[in-house]
Amino acid sequence: MKKEKISLAAASWCNRKIQNPYELIQAIFEFKSLTTIKTNFNQILKYAFDKKFEIYTSPIESLKILNVLKSLTRASFKILRNIDQYERKSESNAVLHSKYLVYASGLTYVHYLNPYLLIKEVFKEQTLSQIEFDLQDILEHALGNASSSPSEDVCISFININRLLDACWLIFKREIYDEDV
Repeated sequence: MKKEKISLAAASWCNRKIQNPYELIQAIFEFKSLTTIKTNFNQILKYAFDKKFEIYTSPIESLKILNVLKSLTRASFKILRNIDQYERKSESNAVLHSKYLVYASGLTYVHYLNPYLLIKEVFKEQTLSQIEFDLQDILEHALGNASSSPSEDVCISFININRLLDACWLIFKREIYDEDV
């Protein structure tokens, strides 16, 4: 049985097709900073639940952020499918850990040393299709005219996507730029 190829769906926000998950992670963090993505995603989710909350991004920018997050989850899933090829534990010390704790606050020390463990945990808890469905639900409620709030289950995806963002940011810093983060 042939493995199904997963498109990383990057063309909608970066105007080029990307096949490699590491190239996609690099493109994401060159497109927007980690804090900008997290802040905008948080605002979009709040607005999806309560239209009284003010959203500071335009609808086009919100759509781009959600497409970036969709691409990020697909890249993470693609890494998971070849985890033996990619997984690498990083040795670190407490000084470096505390320095980057502000940025990667959703990670435990074990996940900080090996962010690939977090990718495994997220996709053990939820499937790729569940996360994508919840992103679509957030999009519909934030940018559409839905009279109801999104499902409460999107909160689980929100937490998992933020954790994936932290893990991918660490992978980006370590693998792409070979920094000892």
